[in-house]
Amino acid sequence: MRPLKLEIVGFKPFREKQVIDFRNLDFFIIRGPTGAGKSSILDAILYALYGNVSQGRLNREELINKDSQRMKISFEFSVGGRIYRIERATSRRGGSESRFYVDNRPLVLKTTDIPRKVKEILGVDEKQFKTLFYLPQGQYDNFLKGSAGDRRQVLMDLLDLEIYESLAQKIRDELRIAQFELEALKQTLENLAEYTEERLEELNRELKLKEERAEELKRTLEKKVKIYRELLNKAEKYRRLKEIEKQIEQFPTEKFEKLKKKLGYLEKLLPLKGDIKRKLQLEGEIRKLKEVVEGLKEQRKELL
Repeated sequence: MRPLKLEIVGFKPFREKQVIDFRNLDFFIIRGPTGAGKSSILDAILYALYGNVSQGRLNREELINKDSQRMKISFEFSVGGRIYRIERATSRRGGSESRFYVDNRPLVLKTTDIPRKVKEILGVDEKQFKTLFYLPQGQYDNFLKGSAGDRRQVLMDLLDLEIYESLAQKIRDELRIAQFELEALKQTLENLAEYTEERLEELNRELKLKEERAEELKRTLEKKVKIYRELLNKAEKYRRLKEIEKQIEQFPTEKFEKLKKKLGYLEKLLPLKGDIKRKLQLEGEIRKLKEVVEGLKEQRKELL
């Protein structure tokens, strides 16, 4: 980030409007006696960016100059060739407003969303900004005295190392999976070590016996299925026989005796079935011949 311009009105010791133009400065020092407002200049930048100051969240009575009714801060800076400007104004009565500009074009943002947008642009949040860029008197060694975890997180955010952290985590996860699979493989090999050549031969013999037993059971099952089907057929015949017997029982005795005689007579005629059939055919032919003879006789009478 390169600061370009800072305007302060009614903020802390600055009752009148103060304008600081950084555009033509490559290197500068803010110096002056105690109480002159050096830290307030940095606080104004911090407040513009994150809505807060180095001392924490102070109320408006502590931020607004005692002789002013409102304060206003405008901070302009550049990052990556783009120019950003943040304006914040707060009244002693409680009203406040914030505006965010990108290349002099307003960007619609809620006041609470500005710090998030600033972090997106600068790559650091308020705490990291104060640690790295804001070094009040007596606190220049905050970064060096911070915990290893805090320093690591700050450097990761500044150097955009999160992608490498994600990659490292993925590698660690894959390593754990590989170690788990390796342990499983070792266990499998240990189990296989128990299967000596003699043990394998024994298992093959057992397998062969079981296969033979399975084949025997299969044949037994086929026989039992065949017997079962025969029993089903016999049961069906028995059922039909019982139905016939039941129907016969319903016949009167006299009719049943006559039916038996007829059946006995038919059984005797059954061997003569062919002869009877031929006899019936001859009788038909003789009947037809008689009709022809009778016809010829009638014609002879007519001729005489």
